[in-house]
Amino acid sequence: MAREHLFASALLGRTLTVCLVLCTSAAVGRAQAPSDVVIDDGLTWVEAITDNRSDPDNVSFRPGVRLVLRGAVAGATTLTLTLRRGGTTEATMTCPLQGDGRTVAYTEGCTDTRVALRGEGLLELAPSITTSAGQRDLPVLRVRVGRYYSFDGVRHNQPVYDSFYQVVGDDLLLATTVSPLPQGFNGYHQVLFDFWAASHEVALPRPDDARFECTVDGVALGVTLLEGLGAAGGFSARHARMGEEPLDYAWRHYRLSTRMRVRLGGSAALQEGGVFNVSERPGAYRCVLSYEGRVLRTFAFRVTQAGAIAPHAQESGEGALHFTPGTHLVDTFIPAGRDAWDFSIDPTVLRGSTFFGRAWPHPEQMHEVFAALPTRAVGAAVPGAPAGSSSASTRRAASPSRATTSRPRGRRARR
Repeated sequence: MAREHLFASALLGRTLTVCLVLCTSAAVGRAQAPSDVVIDDGLTWVEAITDNRSDPDNVSFRPGVRLVLRGAVAGATTLTLTLRRGGTTEATMTCPLQGDGRTVAYTEGCTDTRVALRGEGLLELAPSITTSAGQRDLPVLRVRVGRYYSFDGVRHNQPVYDSFYQVVGDDLLLATTVSPLPQGFNGYHQVLFDFWAASHEVALPRPDDARFECTVDGVALGVTLLEGLGAAGGFSARHARMGEEPLDYAWRHYRLSTRMRVRLGGSAALQEGGVFNVSERPGAYRCVLSYEGRVLRTFAFRVTQAGAIAPHAQESGEGALHFTPGTHLVDTFIPAGRDAWDFSIDPTVLRGSTFFGRAWPHPEQMHEVFAALPTRAVGAAVPGAPAGSSSASTRRAASPSRATTSRPRGRRARR
């Protein structure tokens, strides 16, 4: 198969996303609804759904989108997405909105089978809604779409390839968030990290061989705080030239559950053994995830004197990133040496955007993270077309094929 499903089913992801969107505020404290409408960047999802992949002359794609909106959404019943490339509008999609009818609205799996886009490159998705207060234009999403090929035999002495499109996830590698598990005990909640990696490896790192160790203000805590490491979504494009082993060009979303606990309410003492109470240890945290001695990621965040995980600077001001209440952006440092986990690291892309093309609102405040990136691109996110891939006169009947994806951030791994 050119593609195979990764991780959770889309249906399960949808169900849990709905629960998260509508129920989280009860667990982490209800935030005051903003007067405007914002996109929940941590729950945004954009994929490329390929149609006619077995017909190289007619293969096309259409976006599949999930957006969660928060704020003054009363009266909003539909979401309109204007699709643009090179400044030209190529199509529009309109999808129904669900939600509470007041402060939360969302669309799952927004797509349109009448849309048939062709060719690689940058795609802009401009969302807008009409509320009781009028039309609201929302921040534009920008994704790069690549084309991948899978060898499918020889016809008339020529190699024949299936081809398909997929979103290139290079700008997701710094899209890391920290959040509390909604279900807590006695006011304390488990601390979770969600992060992305570009990995050829199908197998997950074994949690038993991984470590998660932190310092606070430079002082090592001296214990591993890893409780679990699992896959929570992602998308994959399997590329295979004739005579070569196939490679998965996969951007995988991981959920890291920790032995950290954060207090979200009340004043009771933590009564759970074998865990670390971050609310009693304010300061600057720097946590290293390693696997068999190889550093995979380093995360940095702060805990306030009040015992809460501090919002990131990118969550304030004009163009701010927005997340589910209680969820915050984390500084992410990506090793790029010989033992790097990621097959593709593009520093130019990472400095320009995150979360499916959202521009950094305050790039100057990302100096330390950006300075740690490699000086030039590492690897290739799109391997290019193999010889003979554009000519195939005899093919089996074309059939639609959904992109191999499993939407992340449905908060599946809540163990």
